[in-house]
Amino acid sequence: MPARHTSRPVDEMDLHLKVGAYDEYHHAHGYARPREKHHWYWFAGIAVAICLTAVVAGIYTLYDRAMAPMCSRSDSKTKASPDGAYVLESVLVTCAGAVPNRRVLVYAPGSPGNVPALASFDEAAFVRIRWDGDNSVVLTKSGGRVWSFRPHYRDIRVHYVTE
Repeated sequence: MPARHTSRPVDEMDLHLKVGAYDEYHHAHGYARPREKHHWYWFAGIAVAICLTAVVAGIYTLYDRAMAPMCSRSDSKTKASPDGAYVLESVLVTCAGAVPNRRVLVYAPGSPGNVPALASFDEAAFVRIRWDGDNSVVLTKSGGRVWSFRPHYRDIRVHYVTE
């Protein structure tokens, strides 16, 4: 026998009340007003990520560029290019009491020598530098470790020789 109740249409609010997913204070989306659907914690996470990236970039810039006044240079050897457009310099650099390292720099005459290094070596490395034409540099190294090396700088090719 069929049930003796009359069927009536059920609206969405009644259905939610029946299954417990809706009441007059707590909506299914978790906010009292639909205008509050933006999720503030997404924006906070994005802001934290941007701040963290800015801090890391600032530290890198500070270490790479601003440490120059805290560095001491010694044992410098310079050679001008045959056409006089660049200066090649091998210098022993000690920054803020750290372990000294030998850097090979190329820069225009008259400009400050605060440029990225073509190569960076351990203090124990013996490095000889020479020009092999207007746009070619030869670095000859014996002993010590190589910390970094760039095969070219602007239009200058760098040849690296180990003895």
